[in-house]
Amino acid sequence: MFGLFLLLGVAALGGLIAFVGDRVGMRVGRKRLTLFGLRPRYTSMIIAVMTGVLAAISTLGISSIVSENVRIALFHLTKLRRDLAVAQARNLEMKNEYQRVTMALRQVTAKWETARQDLASTTERLTALTAAQQKVEEELRGAKEELAEKTADLVKLNEEYARARKEREEAEREVKFFQQRKENLESAIAILENQIETLSAQREYLGIGVVDFATRPIILHVGEVLAAAVVRPGKSFTATEELMVALLGRADQIAKARGAAIEGKTVATRVDMKRVTEAYKTLLKLQTPAVVRVVAGTNVVAGKPAVIYPEVLPDEIVFRRGETVIAVVLEGEETPEVLFARLLGEVFTAGKKAAAEKGMVDPEGVTPWPSLDLELLRETARQAAQSSGRREVKFIAARDLHRAGEILNLVPVLTVNKNGR
Repeated sequence: MFGLFLLLGVAALGGLIAFVGDRVGMRVGRKRLTLFGLRPRYTSMIIAVMTGVLAAISTLGISSIVSENVRIALFHLTKLRRDLAVAQARNLEMKNEYQRVTMALRQVTAKWETARQDLASTTERLTALTAAQQKVEEELRGAKEELAEKTADLVKLNEEYARARKEREEAEREVKFFQQRKENLESAIAILENQIETLSAQREYLGIGVVDFATRPIILHVGEVLAAAVVRPGKSFTATEELMVALLGRADQIAKARGAAIEGKTVATRVDMKRVTEAYKTLLKLQTPAVVRVVAGTNVVAGKPAVIYPEVLPDEIVFRRGETVIAVVLEGEETPEVLFARLLGEVFTAGKKAAAEKGMVDPEGVTPWPSLDLELLRETARQAAQSSGRREVKFIAARDLHRAGEILNLVPVLTVNKNGR
Protein backbone atom coordinates (compact mmCIF):
# COMPACT_ATOMS: atom_id res chain seq x y z
CA MET A 1 0.00 0.00 0.00
CA PHE A 2 2.92 2.32 0.88
CA GLY A 3 4.52 1.71 -2.58
CA LEU A 4 1.27 2.69 -4.34
CA PHE A 5 1.14 6.00 -2.48
CA LEU A 6 4.83 6.56 -3.27
CA LEU A 7 4.25 6.03 -7.03
CA LEU A 8 1.29 8.35 -6.99
CA GLY A 9 3.30 11.00 -5.15
CA VAL A 10 6.28 10.68 -7.54
CA ALA A 11 3.95 10.88 -10.57
CA ALA A 12 2.22 13.98 -9.18
CA LEU A 13 5.60 15.59 -8.36
CA GLY A 14 6.95 14.79 -11.86
CA GLY A 15 3.81 16.23 -13.49
CA LEU A 16 4.08 19.31 -11.33
CA ILE A 17 7.75 19.82 -12.22
CA ALA A 18 7.02 19.23 -15.92
CA PHE A 19 4.18 21.71 -15.71
CA VAL A 20 6.40 24.32 -14.05
CA GLY A 21 9.19 23.69 -16.56
CA ASP A 22 6.81 24.03 -19.43
CA ARG A 23 5.57 27.29 -18.06
CA VAL A 24 9.10 28.54 -17.47
CA GLY A 25 10.07 27.47 -21.00
CA MET A 26 7.04 29.24 -22.48
CA ARG A 27 7.85 32.38 -20.59
CA VAL A 28 11.49 32.20 -21.55
CA GLY A 29 10.43 31.58 -25.13
CA ARG A 30 7.97 34.47 -25.11
CA LYS A 31 10.38 36.83 -23.51
CA ARG A 32 13.14 35.50 -25.65
CA LEU A 33 15.54 35.28 -22.75
CA THR A 34 19.08 34.05 -23.22
CA LEU A 35 21.37 32.06 -20.91
CA PHE A 36 25.12 32.20 -21.20
CA GLY A 37 24.74 34.22 -24.44
CA LEU A 38 22.92 31.44 -26.18
CA ARG A 39 19.95 31.85 -28.42
CA PRO A 40 16.52 31.74 -26.84
CA ARG A 41 15.81 28.50 -28.52
CA TYR A 42 18.83 26.80 -26.96
CA THR A 43 18.13 28.51 -23.71
CA SER A 44 14.61 27.03 -23.63
CA MET A 45 16.10 23.65 -24.45
CA ILE A 46 18.61 23.94 -21.61
CA ILE A 47 15.81 24.99 -19.25
CA ALA A 48 13.70 22.02 -20.42
CA VAL A 49 16.65 19.64 -19.86
CA MET A 50 17.39 21.10 -16.49
CA THR A 51 13.75 20.85 -15.61
CA GLY A 52 13.85 17.14 -16.53
CA VAL A 53 17.07 16.66 -14.61
CA LEU A 54 15.59 18.51 -11.67
CA ALA A 55 12.46 16.37 -11.93
CA ALA A 56 14.55 13.19 -11.93
CA ILE A 57 16.79 14.33 -9.09
CA SER A 58 13.83 15.57 -7.09
CA THR A 59 12.03 12.32 -7.68
CA LEU A 60 15.02 10.24 -6.57
CA GLY A 61 15.79 12.56 -3.63
CA ILE A 62 12.25 12.60 -2.32
CA SER A 63 11.92 8.85 -2.89
CA SER A 64 15.16 8.30 -0.98
CA ILE A 65 14.04 10.52 1.83
CA VAL A 66 10.60 8.98 2.04
CA SER A 67 11.49 5.27 1.45
CA GLU A 68 14.32 3.34 3.02
CA ASN A 69 13.97 0.68 0.34
CA VAL A 70 14.74 3.29 -2.35
CA ARG A 71 17.81 4.44 -0.42
CA ILE A 72 18.97 0.82 -0.17
CA ALA A 73 18.29 0.24 -3.91
CA LEU A 74 20.20 3.37 -4.90
CA PHE A 75 23.17 3.30 -2.56
CA HIS A 76 23.48 -0.33 -1.23
CA LEU A 77 22.61 -2.41 -4.26
CA THR A 78 26.00 -4.19 -4.40
CA LYS A 79 25.89 -5.00 -0.72
CA LEU A 80 22.28 -6.03 -1.16
CA ARG A 81 23.23 -8.41 -3.93
CA ARG A 82 26.09 -9.78 -1.84
CA ASP A 83 23.76 -10.25 1.12
CA LEU A 84 21.21 -11.81 -1.22
CA ALA A 85 23.82 -14.28 -2.44
CA VAL A 86 24.78 -15.09 1.14
CA ALA A 87 21.11 -15.41 2.04
CA GLN A 88 20.53 -17.70 -0.88
CA ALA A 89 23.52 -19.84 0.13
CA ARG A 90 22.24 -19.83 3.69
CA ASN A 91 18.79 -20.69 2.38
CA LEU A 92 20.29 -23.61 0.47
CA GLU A 93 22.10 -24.76 3.57
CA MET A 94 18.89 -24.40 5.56
CA LYS A 95 17.07 -26.44 2.93
CA ASN A 96 19.76 -29.12 3.14
CA GLU A 97 19.64 -28.94 6.93
CA TYR A 98 15.85 -29.12 6.73
CA GLN A 99 16.15 -32.21 4.56
CA ARG A 100 18.63 -33.77 7.01
CA VAL A 101 16.41 -32.86 9.98
CA THR A 102 13.40 -34.18 8.10
CA MET A 103 15.23 -37.44 7.39
CA ALA A 104 16.43 -37.62 11.03
CA LEU A 105 12.88 -36.88 12.14
CA ARG A 106 11.64 -39.70 9.98
CA GLN A 107 14.28 -42.00 11.51
CA VAL A 108 13.38 -40.81 15.00
CA THR A 109 9.73 -41.29 14.15
CA ALA A 110 10.48 -44.81 12.95
CA LYS A 111 12.48 -45.48 16.13
CA TRP A 112 9.72 -43.96 18.23
CA GLU A 113 7.22 -46.21 16.52
CA THR A 114 9.49 -49.19 17.13
CA ALA A 115 9.94 -48.09 20.75
CA ARG A 116 6.20 -47.68 21.10
CA GLN A 117 5.70 -51.18 19.79
CA ASP A 118 8.45 -52.45 22.12
CA LEU A 119 6.79 -50.60 24.99
CA ALA A 120 3.49 -52.20 24.16
CA SER A 121 5.18 -55.61 23.96
CA THR A 122 7.09 -54.94 27.21
CA THR A 123 3.87 -53.81 28.88
CA GLU A 124 2.23 -57.05 27.84
CA ARG A 125 5.20 -59.06 29.12
CA LEU A 126 5.21 -57.01 32.34
CA THR A 127 1.54 -57.72 32.80
CA ALA A 128 2.20 -61.42 32.23
CA LEU A 129 5.19 -61.31 34.61
CA THR A 130 3.12 -59.51 37.25
CA ALA A 131 0.50 -62.20 37.03
CA ALA A 132 3.23 -64.86 37.17
CA GLN A 133 4.79 -63.08 40.17
CA GLN A 134 1.48 -63.06 42.00
CA LYS A 135 1.12 -66.73 41.24
CA VAL A 136 4.67 -67.40 42.44
CA GLU A 137 4.05 -65.39 45.61
CA GLU A 138 0.94 -67.43 46.29
CA GLU A 139 2.95 -70.61 45.68
CA LEU A 140 5.72 -69.21 47.93
CA ARG A 141 3.25 -68.55 50.73
CA GLY A 142 1.98 -72.07 50.34
CA ALA A 143 5.56 -73.38 50.29
CA LYS A 144 6.37 -71.40 53.46
CA GLU A 145 3.36 -72.83 55.22
CA GLU A 146 4.34 -76.29 54.03
CA LEU A 147 7.94 -75.63 55.11
CA ALA A 148 6.74 -74.61 58.58
CA GLU A 149 4.75 -77.84 58.81
CA LYS A 150 7.73 -79.85 57.54
CA THR A 151 10.01 -78.04 60.03
CA ALA A 152 7.69 -78.93 62.89
CA ASP A 153 7.59 -82.52 61.63
CA LEU A 154 11.40 -82.45 61.33
CA VAL A 155 11.74 -81.25 64.92
CA LYS A 156 9.51 -84.08 66.06
CA LEU A 157 11.50 -86.53 63.94
CA ASN A 158 14.77 -85.20 65.40
CA GLU A 159 13.41 -85.65 68.90
CA GLU A 160 12.24 -89.15 68.06
CA TYR A 161 15.60 -89.84 66.39
CA ALA A 162 17.50 -88.57 69.43
CA ARG A 163 15.34 -90.71 71.70
CA ALA A 164 15.74 -93.73 69.44
CA ARG A 165 19.49 -93.10 69.19
CA LYS A 166 19.74 -92.87 72.96
CA GLU A 167 17.77 -96.08 73.30
CA ARG A 168 19.99 -97.71 70.68
CA GLU A 169 23.15 -96.56 72.47
CA GLU A 170 21.78 -97.91 75.73
CA ALA A 171 20.89 -101.15 73.98
CA GLU A 172 24.36 -101.28 72.42
CA ARG A 173 25.92 -100.73 75.84
CA GLU A 174 23.74 -103.47 77.27
CA VAL A 175 24.65 -105.76 74.36
CA LYS A 176 28.31 -104.93 74.82
CA PHE A 177 28.00 -105.47 78.56
CA PHE A 178 26.36 -108.85 78.06
CA GLN A 179 28.90 -109.78 75.42
CA GLN A 180 31.67 -108.93 77.86
CA ARG A 181 29.70 -110.69 80.53
CA LYS A 182 29.47 -113.73 78.29
CA GLU A 183 33.21 -113.68 77.73
CA ASN A 184 33.77 -113.25 81.46
CA LEU A 185 31.40 -116.13 82.17
CA GLU A 186 33.23 -118.25 79.67
CA SER A 187 36.49 -117.44 81.37
CA ALA A 188 34.79 -117.90 84.75
CA ILE A 189 34.55 -121.61 84.07
CA ALA A 190 38.29 -121.83 84.43
CA ILE A 191 38.17 -119.55 87.46
CA LEU A 192 35.49 -121.72 89.06
CA GLU A 193 37.97 -124.53 88.92
CA ASN A 194 40.30 -122.28 90.87
CA GLN A 195 37.49 -121.67 93.33
CA ILE A 196 37.04 -125.40 93.69
CA GLU A 197 40.71 -125.60 94.43
CA THR A 198 40.23 -122.67 96.82
CA LEU A 199 37.51 -124.57 98.63
CA SER A 200 39.79 -127.57 98.71
CA ALA A 201 42.51 -125.35 100.13
CA GLN A 202 40.10 -124.01 102.72
CA ARG A 203 39.20 -127.58 103.61
CA GLU A 204 42.87 -128.28 103.98
CA TYR A 205 43.09 -125.24 106.22
CA LEU A 206 40.29 -126.66 108.32
CA GLY A 207 42.02 -130.03 108.42
CA ILE A 208 45.77 -129.60 108.46
CA GLY A 209 45.75 -125.76 108.25
CA VAL A 210 46.60 -125.59 111.94
CA VAL A 211 49.85 -127.40 111.23
CA ASP A 212 50.61 -124.98 108.34
CA PHE A 213 49.97 -121.93 110.49
CA ALA A 214 52.15 -123.44 113.19
CA THR A 215 55.03 -124.32 110.88
CA ARG A 216 54.80 -121.63 108.12
CA PRO A 217 54.87 -117.82 108.45
CA ILE A 218 51.75 -115.80 107.63
CA ILE A 219 52.52 -113.67 104.55
CA LEU A 220 49.09 -112.05 104.12
CA HIS A 221 46.46 -111.20 106.71
CA VAL A 222 42.73 -111.19 106.06
CA GLY A 223 41.56 -107.79 104.87
CA GLU A 224 45.06 -106.66 103.90
CA VAL A 225 45.05 -104.33 100.87
CA LEU A 226 47.18 -105.57 97.96
CA ALA A 227 46.29 -103.02 95.27
CA ALA A 228 44.07 -99.91 95.05
CA ALA A 229 43.11 -97.06 92.70
CA VAL A 230 40.85 -94.00 92.56
CA VAL A 231 38.09 -94.33 89.94
CA ARG A 232 36.16 -91.40 88.41
CA PRO A 233 32.57 -91.82 87.17
CA GLY A 234 31.78 -92.22 83.48
CA LYS A 235 34.25 -94.98 82.61
CA SER A 236 33.26 -97.37 79.84
CA PHE A 237 32.97 -101.11 80.32
CA THR A 238 36.28 -101.64 78.50
CA ALA A 239 38.12 -99.09 80.65
CA THR A 240 36.59 -100.60 83.81
CA GLU A 241 37.63 -104.08 82.74
CA GLU A 242 41.18 -102.91 81.99
CA LEU A 243 41.39 -101.28 85.43
CA MET A 244 40.11 -104.41 87.18
CA VAL A 245 42.52 -106.68 85.29
CA ALA A 246 45.41 -104.34 86.17
CA LEU A 247 44.50 -104.30 89.89
CA LEU A 248 44.07 -108.08 90.06
CA GLY A 249 47.37 -108.55 88.23
CA ARG A 250 49.15 -106.20 90.61
CA ALA A 251 47.66 -108.02 93.62
CA ASP A 252 48.80 -111.37 92.18
CA GLN A 253 52.35 -110.04 91.74
CA ILE A 254 52.43 -108.78 95.34
CA ALA A 255 51.06 -112.07 96.69
CA LYS A 256 53.63 -113.99 94.63
CA ALA A 257 56.41 -111.72 95.89
CA ARG A 258 55.25 -112.37 99.46
CA GLY A 259 55.56 -116.14 98.91
CA ALA A 260 52.04 -117.25 97.87
CA ALA A 261 51.91 -119.95 95.20
CA ILE A 262 49.60 -122.43 93.44
CA GLU A 263 51.22 -125.71 92.58
CA GLY A 264 51.60 -126.17 88.82
CA LYS A 265 50.43 -122.65 87.90
CA THR A 266 52.05 -119.30 87.18
CA VAL A 267 49.51 -117.34 89.24
CA ALA A 268 49.49 -117.23 93.02
CA THR A 269 45.94 -115.99 93.66
CA ARG A 270 42.36 -117.17 93.32
CA VAL A 271 39.67 -114.53 92.67
CA ASP A 272 36.15 -114.47 94.14
CA MET A 273 34.21 -113.95 90.85
CA LYS A 274 30.97 -113.11 92.64
CA ARG A 275 32.69 -110.12 94.22
CA VAL A 276 34.19 -109.20 90.81
CA THR A 277 30.73 -109.11 89.18
CA GLU A 278 29.37 -106.94 91.99
CA ALA A 279 32.34 -104.59 91.63
CA TYR A 280 31.72 -104.28 87.86
CA LYS A 281 28.08 -103.33 88.38
CA THR A 282 28.96 -100.77 91.03
CA LEU A 283 31.70 -99.14 88.92
CA LEU A 284 29.51 -98.86 85.81
CA LYS A 285 26.86 -96.98 87.83
CA LEU A 286 29.19 -94.57 89.62
CA GLN A 287 27.98 -91.01 90.08
CA THR A 288 30.86 -89.81 92.26
CA PRO A 289 34.53 -90.83 92.63
CA ALA A 290 35.27 -94.07 94.47
CA VAL A 291 38.14 -96.22 95.68
CA VAL A 292 38.64 -99.72 94.24
CA ARG A 293 40.95 -102.00 96.16
CA VAL A 294 41.86 -105.67 96.10
CA VAL A 295 42.11 -107.29 99.56
CA ALA A 296 43.03 -110.70 100.92
CA GLY A 297 40.04 -112.86 101.81
CA THR A 298 41.91 -115.08 104.29
CA ASN A 299 45.18 -115.32 106.16
CA VAL A 300 47.76 -116.79 103.79
CA VAL A 301 50.88 -118.73 104.66
CA ALA A 302 53.93 -119.16 102.47
CA GLY A 303 53.55 -121.66 99.63
CA LYS A 304 49.74 -121.55 99.66
CA PRO A 305 47.36 -119.74 97.26
CA ALA A 306 45.99 -116.31 98.23
CA VAL A 307 42.24 -115.79 97.99
CA ILE A 308 41.54 -112.18 96.91
CA TYR A 309 38.52 -110.11 95.91
CA PRO A 310 37.82 -106.49 94.85
CA GLU A 311 35.72 -104.04 96.81
CA VAL A 312 34.40 -100.60 95.89
CA LEU A 313 34.25 -97.88 98.54
CA PRO A 314 32.44 -94.60 97.70
CA ASP A 315 34.27 -91.34 98.18
CA GLU A 316 33.30 -89.58 101.40
CA ILE A 317 34.80 -87.70 104.32
CA VAL A 318 36.52 -90.28 106.55
CA PHE A 319 38.11 -87.83 109.02
CA ARG A 320 36.53 -84.52 109.95
CA ARG A 321 38.68 -81.47 110.62
CA GLY A 322 39.90 -81.64 114.22
CA GLU A 323 38.96 -85.32 114.60
CA THR A 324 41.49 -87.46 116.46
CA VAL A 325 43.13 -89.98 114.16
CA ILE A 326 45.91 -91.25 116.47
CA ALA A 327 46.43 -90.86 120.23
CA VAL A 328 49.74 -91.62 121.90
CA VAL A 329 49.94 -91.79 125.72
CA LEU A 330 53.23 -90.76 127.33
CA GLU A 331 54.28 -91.62 130.91
CA GLY A 332 57.59 -91.13 132.63
CA GLU A 333 60.37 -88.76 131.77
CA GLU A 334 62.21 -88.91 128.46
CA THR A 335 64.37 -86.54 126.47
CA PRO A 336 62.86 -84.48 123.64
CA GLU A 337 64.87 -86.46 121.07
CA VAL A 338 63.58 -89.81 122.34
CA LEU A 339 59.99 -88.52 122.48
CA PHE A 340 60.31 -87.11 118.95
CA ALA A 341 61.52 -90.45 117.58
CA ARG A 342 58.82 -92.37 119.46
CA LEU A 343 56.02 -90.05 118.33
CA LEU A 344 57.29 -90.13 114.74
CA GLY A 345 57.35 -93.95 114.72
CA GLU A 346 53.90 -94.18 116.31
CA VAL A 347 52.31 -91.70 113.94
CA PHE A 348 53.71 -93.41 110.83
CA THR A 349 52.76 -96.92 111.96
CA ALA A 350 49.33 -96.14 113.42
CA GLY A 351 48.57 -93.45 110.82
CA LYS A 352 49.00 -95.74 107.84
CA LYS A 353 46.94 -98.39 109.61
CA ALA A 354 44.14 -95.89 110.31
CA ALA A 355 44.18 -94.72 106.67
CA ALA A 356 44.02 -98.33 105.47
CA GLU A 357 41.09 -99.10 107.80
CA LYS A 358 39.19 -96.13 106.32
CA GLY A 359 40.08 -97.21 102.80
CA MET A 360 42.02 -94.04 101.96
CA VAL A 361 43.98 -94.03 98.72
CA ASP A 362 46.33 -91.23 97.63
CA PRO A 363 46.68 -89.98 94.01
CA GLU A 364 49.34 -92.66 93.39
CA GLY A 365 46.86 -95.45 94.23
CA VAL A 366 48.43 -96.52 97.54
CA THR A 367 47.49 -96.11 101.19
CA PRO A 368 48.83 -92.66 102.16
CA TRP A 369 51.52 -92.14 104.78
CA PRO A 370 50.78 -89.47 107.39
CA SER A 371 51.97 -85.98 106.52
CA LEU A 372 52.77 -83.44 109.27
CA ASP A 373 55.02 -80.53 110.15
CA LEU A 374 58.20 -82.05 111.66
CA GLU A 375 59.18 -78.79 113.37
CA LEU A 376 55.78 -78.65 115.05
CA LEU A 377 56.19 -82.30 116.09
CA ARG A 378 59.65 -81.52 117.47
CA GLU A 379 58.21 -78.60 119.48
CA THR A 380 55.42 -80.85 120.77
CA ALA A 381 58.02 -83.42 121.91
CA ARG A 382 59.98 -80.68 123.66
CA GLN A 383 56.86 -79.50 125.52
CA ALA A 384 55.97 -83.08 126.45
CA ALA A 385 59.49 -83.64 127.79
CA GLN A 386 59.13 -80.55 129.98
CA SER A 387 55.85 -81.90 131.42
CA SER A 388 55.44 -84.68 133.99
CA GLY A 389 52.77 -87.22 134.73
CA ARG A 390 50.41 -88.66 132.19
CA ARG A 391 50.49 -86.85 128.85
CA GLU A 392 48.66 -87.53 125.64
CA VAL A 393 49.61 -86.42 122.16
CA LYS A 394 46.70 -86.46 119.76
CA PHE A 395 47.21 -86.29 116.01
CA ILE A 396 44.13 -84.61 114.58
CA ALA A 397 43.00 -84.09 110.93
CA ALA A 398 44.23 -80.76 109.58
CA ARG A 399 41.12 -80.51 107.39
CA ASP A 400 38.23 -82.64 106.17
CA LEU A 401 39.92 -85.69 104.62
CA HIS A 402 38.23 -87.69 101.86
CA ARG A 403 38.79 -91.32 101.02
CA ALA A 404 39.69 -90.88 97.32
CA GLY A 405 42.93 -89.18 96.33
CA GLU A 406 43.76 -87.59 99.69
CA ILE A 407 46.95 -87.20 101.76
CA LEU A 408 46.66 -87.91 105.51
CA ASN A 409 47.49 -84.43 106.85
CA LEU A 410 47.80 -84.47 110.67
CA VAL A 411 48.54 -81.88 113.35
CA PRO A 412 50.00 -82.88 116.77
CA VAL A 413 48.23 -81.56 119.89
CA LEU A 414 49.63 -82.08 123.40
CA THR A 415 47.28 -82.65 126.36
CA VAL A 416 48.65 -82.68 129.94
CA ASN A 417 46.73 -83.85 133.06
CA LYS A 418 46.11 -81.49 135.98
CA ASN A 419 49.13 -82.74 137.88
CA GLY A 420 51.51 -81.80 135.10
CA ARG A 421 53.32 -78.49 135.14
